[in-house]
Amino acid sequence: MFVSSASLLAPFFVSRQGGLSFVRLLLVLASSYLLLATGQARALEGDTLRPFISANVGIDSNLFRFSSDAQAQASTIGEPIQSVSYQRYGAGVDVDWKQGRQQVTARLAADKTLFSRYSNLLDYTGQDLNGEWKWQLGNRWSGIASASTARTQSPYTDISGIVANNVVTDDKLAFQADYWLHADWRARVRLDENKRKYSDTNRQPSDSKYSIVTVGLYRQGGMVERVGVELTDSSGEYPNRVLSPTLDNRSEEQSVRLVASWTLSGKSNLSGSIGQAKRTHPNVSNHDFSGMEWRLAGRWLPTGKTQVEAALSRDLRASDTATVNNEVADAINLSAVWQVLPKTGISGQVGYQRIDYEGSTRKDDLQTATLSVSHEAWRGGNITVGVQHSRRDSTIALQEFSANTLFVAANLKF
Repeated sequence: MFVSSASLLAPFFVSRQGGLSFVRLLLVLASSYLLLATGQARALEGDTLRPFISANVGIDSNLFRFSSDAQAQASTIGEPIQSVSYQRYGAGVDVDWKQGRQQVTARLAADKTLFSRYSNLLDYTGQDLNGEWKWQLGNRWSGIASASTARTQSPYTDISGIVANNVVTDDKLAFQADYWLHADWRARVRLDENKRKYSDTNRQPSDSKYSIVTVGLYRQGGMVERVGVELTDSSGEYPNRVLSPTLDNRSEEQSVRLVASWTLSGKSNLSGSIGQAKRTHPNVSNHDFSGMEWRLAGRWLPTGKTQVEAALSRDLRASDTATVNNEVADAINLSAVWQVLPKTGISGQVGYQRIDYEGSTRKDDLQTATLSVSHEAWRGGNITVGVQHSRRDSTIALQEFSANTLFVAANLKF
């Protein structure tokens, strides 16, 4: 769907209950600037506690990812595709504490997001709580212990139809222990537990829980900076999913992969992995799947002010569409950052995914392109302006969409 510049920007200047989103952003920026200008004390980089505030406004030309006006009119909204603007305000504190060989980092943050349309469906309160302990015991043992919970709005990319309060909560726990067998050899054990829960009852069949155990052995140094082998065992469960002849609520996956990273020169490096994964379903055995997985990523610094990154990958993953068990995603991503001025940078990113849904004729081509400009307007704070275009072509016409997003974000650390 094509959206003119006038229609894309109009909601910034249209009031709604709660005020003007554009004016609110200007007020937040102005008050932040005045706070700094009056010489208020701020924490500096490296301080243990760093409070921060953030303000974001944006507009999305097709937030619900409808394929056409006809599909939008047939939904509970009952009208053609409309641009939707949002305003988000957040605050929190970052923690960075180091004592000897131990380091603890954390973030405690919350935000409120308001939308110009369909507020009863979309408005929500989000949170980002996480902590990480990088520990070391003697000269041979080290590792990471972490926990996080994040509450945010789930995108409508993979949803057919509108659901109210489409909020998802992700809880993650991880423990990793590394042991140096030798100056060049290191062994690792890592345990992960990931839980996802949706607030809307229509999405709760996609609630999930995954437990993952990873064992690795690595060699450091030499021409290749790091090379190793990893074995992973994963078990997944969808507790609210109803079994069907083709859809399971449990899965088991085992994989083995070779991982490596190496520096080609002072300005470029590569990292990658390649392996074989097998996913089984105890209740729907004829939908077991196995295949190759890989990832190759590179970074190049052609100048001191420019950085280019590229990644090529294939992932076998569980599907969150609630219609199939697995999907295979082939992806390529390119990004570049250019520091135009000491305090101003331009970044761009393009991405492409080819998604094949197991046991289905559906195949998707998902494309995204983002361009943004960031300026350090004051010490500890920056303003970012960006635009994004996303598009999906699919063998199922109702799954196609095109959307444009414009956003302005301001962040300030005290």
